[in-house]
Amino acid sequence: MAGPFSDLPEVPQIDLGATFSDAGSSVSGAFSNAGSSISGAFGDAGSSISGAISGAAGGIGASLGFGGGSGEGFMGFGGSGLMAKKKGFGKAHFVPSGNPDWRVKIKVPDEYMELAGEGILKPLQSTDGYLVFPYTPDIALISSAQYTPTRPVHSNYPFYSYQNSAVTQVTISGDFTVETEDEGKYWIAAKHFLMSASKMAYGENEILPTGSPPPVLKLSGYGDHIFNNTSIVIENVTMPLPTNVDYMLISNFANDVEGTYVPVNSTFTVGCIFIHSRQKVKTFSLDSFVRGDYVATGEFL
Repeated sequence: MAGPFSDLPEVPQIDLGATFSDAGSSVSGAFSNAGSSISGAFGDAGSSISGAISGAAGGIGASLGFGGGSGEGFMGFGGSGLMAKKKGFGKAHFVPSGNPDWRVKIKVPDEYMELAGEGILKPLQSTDGYLVFPYTPDIALISSAQYTPTRPVHSNYPFYSYQNSAVTQVTISGDFTVETEDEGKYWIAAKHFLMSASKMAYGENEILPTGSPPPVLKLSGYGDHIFNNTSIVIENVTMPLPTNVDYMLISNFANDVEGTYVPVNSTFTVGCIFIHSRQKVKTFSLDSFVRGDYVATGEFL
């Protein structure tokens, strides 16, 4: 069957095999003679280099413990062979045992934990009834004093009168990662708790007082002088479900039917307001605040 190029004229063929065969014989002969000289020259040097490298390798092996000796060796690679006795990290820890827990965490109300039972909030029992941020979150704490300007006519500078002071909303932005089913269940419990803590007790209830507003929570973190059981309420919660990460199936949890897919990496952002009762504010003392008397109770920031 004629192909698309069947009408093209034939191109004269050159016997490349014969041509390269003759050239190859000449090149082979040239390199054969040169190779004999080069081989002789490098033969003696190779013996010396081989001996030097062999001796150095023995020294390095002894230092790193790669040999077959019984010593542990440098970096713990010793033993009967390479990596035969590698040191583990079973006893590694980041802080000395017995130190206080300075992680950022929010106390779950006792009524919520009573309702948890075997349900969706049960994983929070593993952290003693707290929602603990597994990684150190980003927190922006802003304390402000408000001044009202008075602007006289035909003047260059306004006069400011003090109005009030406040600690504005604080935003807690913390990462959550999920590598195991337990971490996935904790992610679900954390999400459900934050959603629950931003709702009032509307409708019919048995344990929570009907008509009560969202609960006042306790925020702790970083030790005594930053957040020490500080009273907060949750104003808003952001829990993105990103598209650029994998999702893990969490099944057989809290009476689920088909399971839940949770992101393996996500960021919870919680907007909080520091709150104080009128009775507490009436007892505020700037003298006590400056002295640091409120540190133990975490009442005022």
